Amino acid sequence: MDLPAPQLEEQADRFAALLGIKKPNPTDVFFLVVGRTGSGKSTFISQCTGKNVNIGHGLFSCTNTLDVFEMHLNGRRIFLCDTPGFNDTNRPDIEVLETIASCLSVSYANKVRIHGIIMLHPISDNRIGGSSLRNIDMLRAMIGTARYDNLAIVTTMWPCVCKAEDDERLEARYNELVIDDRFFGDMIGKGAEIFRLHDTGSMSGHDLATGRWGPRNIVAHLVHRADKHPLDGLLLQKEMVDQGKSLGRTAAGLLLAGDINRTQNFHQERLREVDEAGKEVGVALNQLSHLMSTRKRALEELSKLKSANEALEKNLFTMHLQGQRQWKDFLSRQLRQMERDHHQKLLGSVQQPSTLDVSLRDNEKGDSMQLIREEVSQIRRVQEKVKGYKGHIVNGATNGVAASMTASILAGKQGWRQTGCSCFRGCTALTIFR
Repeated sequence: MDLPAPQLEEQADRFAALLGIKKPNPTDVFFLVVGRTGSGKSTFISQCTGKNVNIGHGLFSCTNTLDVFEMHLNGRRIFLCDTPGFNDTNRPDIEVLETIASCLSVSYANKVRIHGIIMLHPISDNRIGGSSLRNIDMLRAMIGTARYDNLAIVTTMWPCVCKAEDDERLEARYNELVIDDRFFGDMIGKGAEIFRLHDTGSMSGHDLATGRWGPRNIVAHLVHRADKHPLDGLLLQKEMVDQGKSLGRTAAGLLLAGDINRTQNFHQERLREVDEAGKEVGVALNQLSHLMSTRKRALEELSKLKSANEALEKNLFTMHLQGQRQWKDFLSRQLRQMERDHHQKLLGSVQQPSTLDVSLRDNEKGDSMQLIREEVSQIRRVQEKVKGYKGHIVNGATNGVAASMTASILAGKQGWRQTGCSCFRGCTALTIFR
């Protein structure tokens, strides 16, 4: 098992709260933490929660979901939802968008609202390249472009001490981010606020001399803004759930589709050039080998782009079915591991050495047996909870998901009808017939 039973239980509870499977408290707050890979998201969340979040990363990675962490502020639970970054060399953008869209759509359908967004950007970047620009553009496409009152832009990786010329260069870079509409200028003009993050590990406070903020103070400020300007939903959520659009028809999907088409055209042209060159008589063997290698790479890229285009055609219903399969596999593995741990604990509790002097180890043996019983009881409890989540997810998640599918995805499709499901606890998972 990746994590001990208590941490697995906590992770499952937090993720269930985001999806609306476990109803959150009315005062709970959900913030998305976004930014490119290496922008400092894990460090920021660790400083907010006081825990090393890298320990919890990857628990649900096999199901391609968001990582959810929890902090407490003024008696309220704040959920920080760590999202994967775009333009990551290890993960296609379409897969990242599908991950975010799937989770946020289910959350929105189940009436769990995202209250704000924390966008991290490293000031240490020598220039704002394609990775940062892609994440900024995708952020606009997911939120919408009307207002950004609930957006906190956090510049990270400010040096504690630097030379005068370095300080001037960083200030010029910061001013460019604030003013230029290609970066954050238009967002700040429409209500977003920009912060300089302490790079000293300070979790709170606001340094008036440097203008730098602690992570918890930034979160507290955004909570105040969220209470003052409540969000009714992100553009991506409304497009997928309320309007029933496929992923490729959303603003974010169209942005990626343009890139996919340009890349596809490039590789098709390269393929055409290679085929033409291969037809010419007298091509040297080494040149032919190079051409064939280039042709192979072009075909592989076109195959990937085909998969990306197919992903853009997915709607909430098809993504939900895919999520069911992923969750079923993942949770089944977790449950099997729990059962093995449970069995080992039980064996350990009965296989006590028969040759021990009973009068010598009575107290220690009693303590050991009590500890084993508690651990076995804990494993059983977590096992039952994960089984419960599995039932909700695999059989249609919650009533909100089913209702949103009915209203937004299946509406208007000729020749389809639906029936309710009474499998458990009033579940309204859909049964679809042609």
